[in-house]
Amino acid sequence: MNGSNAHHVKMEAVDWRRVFPVLRVFGLFHVAMQPTKLLLAWVLVVSLYVIGAALAWVMNPTNADGLEGADMLWAWVSMQTDGLWKLVDAVTSLDLGLDGDGGVLPQLQTLLIDNPKQMWRDAPAYLIVMGLVKFVLSTLIGLAIARLAVLQLARSRKGGLPEAAVFVGRKGVWALAAPLLPMAVVIGLGLALMVAGFVLFNVPVLDVVGGLAYGPLLFVGLVVGLILVVLALAVHLFTASIAAEGTDAFDAVSRCFAYVSSRPWQVLGYAGAALVYGAITFLVVGGVVALGAWVCDKALSAWVLGETWAGGPEQVVTGDDGARVVVPHGGTTWLASWLIHLWRNMLLAVPAAYAVSFYFSAAVQVYLLVRESADGSAMSDCYDPQAKSPGHAQGESAEGVGDAD
Repeated sequence: MNGSNAHHVKMEAVDWRRVFPVLRVFGLFHVAMQPTKLLLAWVLVVSLYVIGAALAWVMNPTNADGLEGADMLWAWVSMQTDGLWKLVDAVTSLDLGLDGDGGVLPQLQTLLIDNPKQMWRDAPAYLIVMGLVKFVLSTLIGLAIARLAVLQLARSRKGGLPEAAVFVGRKGVWALAAPLLPMAVVIGLGLALMVAGFVLFNVPVLDVVGGLAYGPLLFVGLVVGLILVVLALAVHLFTASIAAEGTDAFDAVSRCFAYVSSRPWQVLGYAGAALVYGAITFLVVGGVVALGAWVCDKALSAWVLGETWAGGPEQVVTGDDGARVVVPHGGTTWLASWLIHLWRNMLLAVPAAYAVSFYFSAAVQVYLLVRESADGSAMSDCYDPQAKSPGHAQGESAEGVGDAD
């Protein structure tokens, strides 16, 4: 090569987030901690507990241990909370649990399969009603959180509650319908197989036809299995897709299935990184909240005379024989104790609210990263009626189709 034709390039900086897109996941703490998202998530957590307690009081379910109503609900909450902390511990220690003794996979099985099965055995009617309530509230409030995350991650601006509420009002129905569409396909194909089995294998002659048709029927079963496998990953992106694209449930399902099918390892990699980072930051948030509550209690009770600190659940008194006896609070101390525990539980809901906010924010980040890799769409190419861009025009077109439907 002629030296006169050589070009020298000087590298002044490297955009590491573009070189390694997974690094974007490690900025989700500030996204999830945005006050508006955290408030929405906190409202969701508190609302689910209050509604659950009200339903427990009305339906008065009883579990196998004889616990009734609110006591049974509290046992369920404690069981799931204990499982969540074990999952966080397993994630932070990077223990997958492939040997079956503890670890991420066994704890996920406990949280998502074993505990719900126990709840179903205890109170199926209560679980169905509460499950429907949780699905609706989590989807709608989660859509609001995801929409705010889209504006922050893709448009670098922080939306407000009114904007998120308007978006949920227009797209909430589609968000509720999105996970139901693939399940309807699965249930439809499953019923078709059941009918085929009933018709073909109950008559002596037709069973031979059933044997010949078993190959195509086996293919239908394979399709159902593939749908369920892809759905296990794609379902977490449905809300993020609607929040980013501003379209309907059909578009969201088709996009998420296409992205997960074409980039399964990227989805798993991004999700795994988000899970580890989320678990670590969850421990930080939980630790700060616990420390703040402990400091407050110690400072307030330091100069309280006697043993009547209302911050405790009960009062400890010393009898004439020197024995220490635990008795309930009396008088105004009972009311003060109830109010203190109310405030304390509202504070302790903050770590759970952070987990909810992080989950929907992480889903948005994973969706945007996988979409960028799959079809080349820029991170900023999202529906935003306040922006004047090609992405805005595309979003408006999609919005018009959705509204027309």
